[in-house]
Amino acid sequence: RYSRTGAVLERQLDILGQCDFYFYRRVRHIRAVQRRWNGRADGPEHALHGTIALARHFLEPLARFMRILDIDPAARTARLQPGVRNLAISEAVAPLGLYYAPDPSSQIACSIGGNVAENSGGAHCLKHGFTVNHVTGLELVLPSGEVVELGGKGLDAQPGPDVLGLFVGSEGTLAVVTKILLKLLPLPPRSRTLLVPFPTLDSAAEAVAAIFQA
Repeated sequence: RYSRTGAVLERQLDILGQCDFYFYRRVRHIRAVQRRWNGRADGPEHALHGTIALARHFLEPLARFMRILDIDPAARTARLQPGVRNLAISEAVAPLGLYYAPDPSSQIACSIGGNVAENSGGAHCLKHGFTVNHVTGLELVLPSGEVVELGGKGLDAQPGPDVLGLFVGSEGTLAVVTKILLKLLPLPPRSRTLLVPFPTLDSAAEAVAAIFQA
């Protein structure tokens, strides 16, 4: 059995930065374990209530970072904290005729912070891409305690190498994500589910290819 070294249960960014700085600069043999939830049964995002830190580690639960900070209908973006549920984003922007496309098939329970950590995909990824294709900006706390912002609303917000994409899917190993800027899409005018039988597997594959080429 292991006993956790400690837990940081804070809503405030400066407290997280101070803790990361302390353990990075002063006690380098103590490591942080971030706790989010992604609705999956694998990886560090599993078990919202069951995550533990081994000896000489401390927890950084981010469940209290659950505010939608800003919605910009003109730019079709939303800025929010990592504890916001995936489905809550679409519910908040639906009156504006918008929605957040990536759904890892657990959107009612998973958080956007967990999605960013794992670069989650799901049923909609074939058409709309993975989480990384919808994240346009991040606010991060580095292990040194430094707070940095990457990306932005414009396509040219950060020219050069895709540093933003490096952090999406890094599973919390590079930094603590404290704010996320997401791209939103217009709601489709209608949605229908079809059941279409095909005589062969080849004909089904050809139909899918034809739809994408249309």
